[in-house]
Amino acid sequence: MIRVVLNVVSALIFVLLASLLLARCIDWLKAFKAFGCPSLGSCWRMLQLDRMRTVSHLRHRPHALTTSAVGIAAAYWCITLWKSSQNFAPLAFAGALLMLAILRPLSRALPPCVLLLAGSRPEADGLLGRLYEQTHPLGVVSLIKPIDVRGPFEDGTPQEAWRRNLAYFGWYRLPDDVSWRAAVVDLMRIAPLVIIDARVSSANLIDEAALALTIIPHGKLFWIVEKNKTPVLDQVTSQIEARKELLSQAMGEKELIEFVASAARARVRLPPVCRFA
Repeated sequence: MIRVVLNVVSALIFVLLASLLLARCIDWLKAFKAFGCPSLGSCWRMLQLDRMRTVSHLRHRPHALTTSAVGIAAAYWCITLWKSSQNFAPLAFAGALLMLAILRPLSRALPPCVLLLAGSRPEADGLLGRLYEQTHPLGVVSLIKPIDVRGPFEDGTPQEAWRRNLAYFGWYRLPDDVSWRAAVVDLMRIAPLVIIDARVSSANLIDEAALALTIIPHGKLFWIVEKNKTPVLDQVTSQIEARKELLSQAMGEKELIEFVASAARARVRLPPVCRFA
C-alpha cells in the first residue's frame, strides 16, 4: 500500500513539474517570437544580477546554478536507488529533481522585455505592477526601491498578487552604487524596450536618463510624459532639436502600457534595435 501511495505521489509531482517546465519553455518561445534570441552572455548576466539583488527575503538564497547542482546530485542518488529497488517512485523523483534543477535557471536567465527607469515612489510601484501584468510572462524589471503601499491602486487593481511575483522577478535593487551603475548599463543593453518615467525628477533618475541617451539607440528608448511636463528631459538636454527627437518617442502612461502590451505579444512591428542583446 505504501509503495502504491509513493508511486502515485511521485507521478503527480513529476507531472506538475513537467507542466511548469513546459510552461516556461513556452515563455521562451514567446520571447523569441517578439524580441528575437538573447545571447548566452545576456542570459548569464541575468543569473548574476539575480544573485546580487537585495530584496529582503531573497538576500541570502543560493545561486540558481548551485541549486541546480544539488538537484542533479539528488536525482543521481534517486536513480541509484531505483536500480537497486526497481520501484517506480525513485525514478519519478529523479525526473522531478532534474526538471527542478533546470526550472529555476531557465526562469531566471530569460532577459526582461522591458526595463523601467523611474524614481522610487508609490506611483512608480503601481506603474511597474501594471507593466508586469501586461508583459507577463516575458517580464519587466526595475531598480526602484520597493515601497510598501497598502490597498488597491487608483483604478481598483489589487496589489498583492503582482507584488509577490515582482519581489521574485521584477525588483533588481542592488547593494551599492557601483553594482547599480553596472547593472543599469547591462540591463539597458539587454532589454529590448527601455522606458523612462520623465514626469517626476530625481538625482538617480537624471543620471540614468543621461546614461541612456549615450548608450541606447533612439528606437528602443521611450519616455512617459504628462501634459508636456518633462522635468527629467529638461535636466538632460536643453537643445530644442534634441528634445523634439526624444519627444517623438514620448507617450502618456496608458498609451505606453498599451504599446508595450502589443509589443510583448508581437502585434506591432518594432525597429531592429528592439531585440534582445
